Amino acid sequence: MLKNVQAINTNWKSFDINSIEKVDVTISYNSLGVYEIRKAIEKSNEITKRDIYIFTFAGKGEWLDDILAKIVYGKNIELRYSSALIIYNLLFQMGISADMEIKNNHWYSEHKTIDDAIL
Repeated sequence: MLKNVQAINTNWKSFDINSIEKVDVTISYNSLGVYEIRKAIEKSNEITKRDIYIFTFAGKGEWLDDILAKIVYGKNIELRYSSALIIYNLLFQMGISADMEIKNNHWYSEHKTIDDAIL
């Protein structure tokens, strides 16, 4: 069992990085869906001594399938770039050489009503 792990679940935008010591590793899981993604990455980089792991979607359309797009937007939409590609290119522009690994993950869920899907 790891004893030196601390999870901080907070609003990253308002989080004061000076409130804690630098950490060895930062893990970001689908949390970079923000307008100022560069600032979020810079903030993570400031607080981290060694490694940052970013987990995000890598496929076109990502989590938004055709059925959900019709419900949310009233039509199908075409997303041309994945979060992974955007983040990878941004890191490159910032002078950060990232190792990228893409894993294939499939899931399927079916709901009879919107209320069932929300629960």
